[in-house]
Amino acid sequence: MISAAYDTNNKFYYIQEDTTGLLMHKIGENGVTTEISQTNGAINPLWDMAYSPYFSTKETPMVSSVYGYYFLPPKDPMNLDIQ
Repeated sequence: MISAAYDTNNKFYYIQEDTTGLLMHKIGENGVTTEISQTNGAINPLWDMAYSPYFSTKETPMVSSVYGYYFLPPKDPMNLDIQ
């Protein structure tokens, strides 16, 4: 695991895996059930992620993240990009 964030609205964890594909996982509140896993569109290992209660809605969770000296603004953790 590289980084993780907890969505307090929907009760999900977002965890980036430390593998070649840098997969992003959406995990249920129980910490066991994987809802979805997919490739991280940002293509970089996110050193840290933080859930954003200010920018998030129930329908669209948002996380901010850090990689190197880049700060990525709030984005959907399952649909990240580097813009």
